[in-house]
This record gives sequence, C-alpha cells and structure tokens, in this order.
Amino acid sequence: MASGRCARWRRRGALVASTMAVVALVSSCSSSSSGGSGTPSGGSTGAAGSTSSGSNFSLVNPGYLTVANYGTINPFEIDENDGSLGGLEGMLFNGFAKAHNLKVKVINTAFASMILDVQQKKADVASFVYYSADRAKQLYYTASFVKITAGVFTKQSFDYSGPDSLKGVKVGVVTGQLWQAALQKALGGNLVLFQTQTEAAQALLNGQISAYINGQDELYTPPLSTHESEIAYHPLKAGDLGMTNEMLENTAYNAVSCSNTGLAKALDDYLTDLHQSGTWTSYLRGKGQGLINLPTSYDVTPTAPTQYCG
Repeated sequence: MASGRCARWRRRGALVASTMAVVALVSSCSSSSSGGSGTPSGGSTGAAGSTSSGSNFSLVNPGYLTVANYGTINPFEIDENDGSLGGLEGMLFNGFAKAHNLKVKVINTAFASMILDVQQKKADVASFVYYSADRAKQLYYTASFVKITAGVFTKQSFDYSGPDSLKGVKVGVVTGQLWQAALQKALGGNLVLFQTQTEAAQALLNGQISAYINGQDELYTPPLSTHESEIAYHPLKAGDLGMTNEMLENTAYNAVSCSNTGLAKALDDYLTDLHQSGTWTSYLRGKGQGLINLPTSYDVTPTAPTQYCG
C-alpha cells in the first residue's frame, strides 16, 4: 500500500500521505505511451479545453493525458519497461485516453513531487492518492477506485506482539504519508523517513529498520513480494500508535488541479461506466494483463469524497 503513495499510504498515501503535504519526494523522468482498452464514455478530444461528458477540461500537453506516478505499486500502478503505465491505474487511464482520442504521458516522480506537478500544472492528474481534508484544499479528488488497509511489516524473526513491540526500535515510513505526524508523535526519534516505498522496504530487508508501516498491498510489490517468506504482516487497528481508522482503511483516489474539476468529472464518468458494466470488478479479480485477483475487501463503489477546492 504504499503513499504520502508512496500517500499510498501512498501509497499513498497513507499510500499516500500526510497533509498536503502529502509531501516529500523528488525525481522526475517522463515517457510516453498510447492508450489501451476499456469501456468508452463521453465524447472525444485531442486538445486542451475540450468537452467530455458535458464537462470541459484542460490538458497540460494537448493531445495527451499527463499522469504523475510515483513508482510501481503492484497491482495498482506498474511502470512498464516501455515507459507506459500498467496495472489497475493503467487500465483506467489508458482506457480513458483511448475513449477521448488521447495518448498517455507518464511522469515518474516521488510522491510529494507528484502532488506539486499537478498543482503547478506540469501534470494533469496525480495517481493513487489517499484522502485528507487538508489535501482536499490543495487538490480536487476523483471518485474512489480501490480500498486498502495499513499495517506493520517486520521480518519473520522479529518478536512482534503488538504496537508496543515497536518501542525503542527503528520504524520506517514513506515521507508525506497520512500517518506520518501520528507516528512521529508516537515513535519520536525512532521513526525513519524514506523518500520511496522501495527504499523503505529494502531497509527492512537489510536490517536497517526493524519495522515498516504501509498498506498491505506492498506485499504484492518488489522487493517484499520477492522475499515473501521472510516477511510478516501485522494489521493495525484504530488507536494503535495514535492512528485513526481514516488512516488505516484508506480509500484510493486520483487527483487533479482545483482549477480542472472537469477532468475529474470526466474520469469519474468513465470509471462509473466500467463499474456498472462489471469491467472494473473483473479487473479487481485479476482479469487483465499484469493484474492480481484481489480479495473483495479491496472493492469500493466509486464515490467522490468531500471536496474543499474547485
């Protein structure tokens, strides 16, 4: 799961994120790819400010849907070798682009940079972002597309009996995730911040930290997925380490600029069509290239959260 992306907890959040701060990372490398398949929705457009499903939306690069992404979070976001975006997000964005006669341009960056790219109009949409009221003042959210639960990753050899087991040991988290402030208060100087999920997971495997907090979906993503027999996952509950249920049960969204709400509505229309046709559920059950059959606990009805901008 993984934030603040990464605010996966983000992934996000939690991925992703903390406050819009969602914050923290950097790096930027872009590549282009053309769209894939999906259930079409709305009209077609190849230029900035065109109309889709009755809504106007602008594009940073006319003819392209520019997606800011912060790395592979299998099966949600997959950086393909050809520079395209795979996984569930790939199904969504590539299908949407094809339906609107667009191509997809992917900007690979860090979580905090991804948010800034959208705010500064370097990208049209930030992928896989968790919700917080503070961040909703900075970005306009699309409808939800999946739900993920967070917990603690340790080595199998680590004697974990609950959150108190983490006192006095180094615990990793990705900068900008929703729970960063709560964990800093609970763990103090023992909390270690990492720029990316990969760095945090590798630090756990290397013994630099004793535990790593992120979304359960991190189990599907290297390097943890390639060391599954060495890793134990321990669910957290509301109140553990000062974390709230909102932080632990994260619903994933995408997000656009507050001045480009028409794009969010067009993406929502497309996702709703996929959901109503059963196509999105089939993706969640692993029917698609590179997808995984996820438990039904990941399912969520597409719903936009409370917005504070736009």
